[in-house]
Amino acid sequence: VTALSEAVDAKDRYTSGHSKRVAEYARKIAERMGKSKEEQEEIYRAGLLHDVGKIRIPAEIINKPGKLTDEEMRTISDAMDLYDNTVRTGSEIVDTVISQKKLICEQKGIIFSYVCDGSAVLSIEPSKLYSLLDNALENAIEATSLLPEAERMISIGIGKQNLSVRIEVSNYFNPAAAVTHGTSKQDKQHHGYGLKSMRYIAESLGGSVQTDQYSNMFFLTILLPID
Repeated sequence: VTALSEAVDAKDRYTSGHSKRVAEYARKIAERMGKSKEEQEEIYRAGLLHDVGKIRIPAEIINKPGKLTDEEMRTISDAMDLYDNTVRTGSEIVDTVISQKKLICEQKGIIFSYVCDGSAVLSIEPSKLYSLLDNALENAIEATSLLPEAERMISIGIGKQNLSVRIEVSNYFNPAAAVTHGTSKQDKQHHGYGLKSMRYIAESLGGSVQTDQYSNMFFLTILLPID
């Protein structure tokens, strides 16, 4: 697996070591979510291979400095068609939000990953669930889009934890620009916008919202009771 990921990265001189960085980041997220060592390792391997589609694309196309021809575009499209990008988590609300934000992240050059058990949130009122997820990811996108390309990563995890549902969104951020309790969308680098709204919704469902900062990583954790 490692050899294959290195072969993928070797084809693109601009992303050397990229697959390993994504894999390490994903493993840290899995550890924080309480995943077992075996699950962490499985997620790490998946991170190593997340760009495996590049292996079918000639290096001269990947590294071409100018505009691609129609034939070259078809080559890339054919390679990507082998991989199903449809989001299926078990929850239509989660699928909708993830699909929307995934597209936005692609447009902004943000690596977006998700490990979501949609069945865990089926009992949550759809409008409230949508608001929580949309707000959380929108904040992360705004903060991450202003960072250097190598740090543009967002991850979301949804799953059951004991008698609760745990939703965790994590991303790199600029500590120098961070605030704890901002409430205005004008603070586009901050995670403050919508935080009060998310807390209000979570508390109305009997849950809670917690934020943590470790170095240049930001974690938003929402815990909701399971009916």
